Amino acid sequence: MSVRTPVPRVHQLVRLGLFSCYLVETDDGLTLIDTNFFGSTPGIRAEVERLGKPLRRILITHAHADHVGSLDALAAAFPGIDIAASRRTARLMADDRSLDADEAGLSLKGGYLTTRTRPNLLVDDGQIVAGFRAIDTPGHAVGHMSWMEITSGYLFAGDALASAGGGLHVTGVFRLGFPFPYFVTASRAQALASARKLAAARPTAIFPVHGRAVLDPAEDLARAIAEAERAFA
Repeated sequence: MSVRTPVPRVHQLVRLGLFSCYLVETDDGLTLIDTNFFGSTPGIRAEVERLGKPLRRILITHAHADHVGSLDALAAAFPGIDIAASRRTARLMADDRSLDADEAGLSLKGGYLTTRTRPNLLVDDGQIVAGFRAIDTPGHAVGHMSWMEITSGYLFAGDALASAGGGLHVTGVFRLGFPFPYFVTASRAQALASARKLAAARPTAIFPVHGRAVLDPAEDLARAIAEAERAFA
């Protein structure tokens, strides 16, 4: 696992060059956003120890295996930490694969993972957890939640947006260099609506799970939305 620090306080932990989770230094310690694949715990623990601050919480974006794969091991390694996720994601993590009425016709693509660990903080759109605002952003995945640090405007977009494969883009838009999100996005219409919602939040930087951080992202995000509008028409 390699570590990038695109801005002070934000550490991107990367496996296989394309799969990330983030450790964010906050006033009370560290916040981890997503957990990467199974087997990422040693690398995450090493970075926590290097930073010399306590891990206080894990914020989950969605229940795909490359986002919650190491959750059980981390919960065992750091007992008592808070784990936050959307109510919808928590159901998927508990092996409930039923669809809600407004999800009729969607398919649960992309390897949703059942975990032994249950979130103790079930959050709704707009709710604030330790300085991070939850933003409901379904589309790529059912129950997807992005997280924005309020004081900095940093957006941790999960898979609502990606930069791997060539430029910032809405997941569901095909990228030959990284095609996987295209094939597993549940609803391209919802993905586009979520991208517009994130643009309205005016992030100062975007930290996707797949790809590098995008700083001062307004123009890149506007281009990504316009591209998705053409692609999904």
